[in-house]
Amino acid sequence: PPPADPSQQHGMTRYPRKPMNARITRATISNYRSLAGPWSDPKRQKEYPLSPSTVTLGQVTVLVGPNDSGKSSFCDALAFVSDTLRNGLPAAMDNGDNRRGFDTLRRQGGESVSIHIDVEAEGMAGYYELEIAGSPDGYRVAREAAKWRGAFAIKNGEWEDGGRLENASLQTGPTALQLVALRADPRFFELADFLSRMVVYSVPPIELRKPHPKSPASPMDGRGDDWPSALDRVLASPSAGALIVALNRLTGDIAHIRVKNAGARQYVEFLHREPEATEGGRWSNADQESDGTLRAAALLTAL
Repeated sequence: PPPADPSQQHGMTRYPRKPMNARITRATISNYRSLAGPWSDPKRQKEYPLSPSTVTLGQVTVLVGPNDSGKSSFCDALAFVSDTLRNGLPAAMDNGDNRRGFDTLRRQGGESVSIHIDVEAEGMAGYYELEIAGSPDGYRVAREAAKWRGAFAIKNGEWEDGGRLENASLQTGPTALQLVALRADPRFFELADFLSRMVVYSVPPIELRKPHPKSPASPMDGRGDDWPSALDRVLASPSAGALIVALNRLTGDIAHIRVKNAGARQYVEFLHREPEATEGGRWSNADQESDGTLRAAALLTAL
């Protein structure tokens, strides 16, 4: 709920800026990579009807299924929304990694790509919806809608009936996003900040084995490129003990973990229990650890 005595500015209530304890409760995704959605051909949709994929999320949700069943596509759809709000739609559409343009994201034969995310936080509930369609120039924002302390809905570059937002300028252009323009708006900044800070972790062990430059970035990069720096901050925090205990339970023999400096770069070492060794164990570099140990350590750091 809003504070008891809010101040006023430009006719809008100002709410205190603070980290929001929020979570995604449900996501509905259509025609994103391997996730189904309506066909672009109405006749085919009538003969073989397909509907969007909806996943209801709890505090912890595990996706289980065979290859190409949509697990990675679901996670990347969330990452795509986050990248879009943080870096802009063109950069998210072609990130130089696993996304190479609209045609690589839209399921073959599918209509537009749409992602709807329901969010819950501190007694509040809202959502963000983004639909992207093909165009002669490649792609365009077909629809965008959001609801938090206010609500708006835009379709094909115009306010929808009943979707106009007071005290806000309509963003124009095929890739313009209203929520990006509203990041400083007290009615939407919490939702925009939460969604833009989502991170999907896919940490390749080959990257975790390398020394990396020091980085102040937070949260940890999705590929673990700044893992040593993130781990260094965790080890200096009250969470250090929880991380070490969890890593020990997962591996059985790791008693400690530390970050070492090598010039402008940092690398990670693990202490393995060996009673006969000095210091009660043996320190080994990350490049000597198994893939499973490195992934576990990186994900625990992220958490």
